[in-house]
Amino acid sequence: MVTKTTNQSFSHSTSVKTDGNGRITSFPAPKQLATPTALTPEQVQAVVEAVNPIIADAFALYV
Repeated sequence: MVTKTTNQSFSHSTSVKTDGNGRITSFPAPKQLATPTALTPEQVQAVVEAVNPIIADAFALYV
């Protein structure tokens, strides 16, 4: 995918990791969008698992 702006262009390719069932296990952010963090991957996963149900509930209430 190539995204062009007025004075620069970015291109990136990402690799998607899947488990044995074909489900996506990780989808890394493009380098331009990656945010540095001091969290370990396990801590990131814990945050994701805690926040996802809250987001799902908020969306369900919105709909």
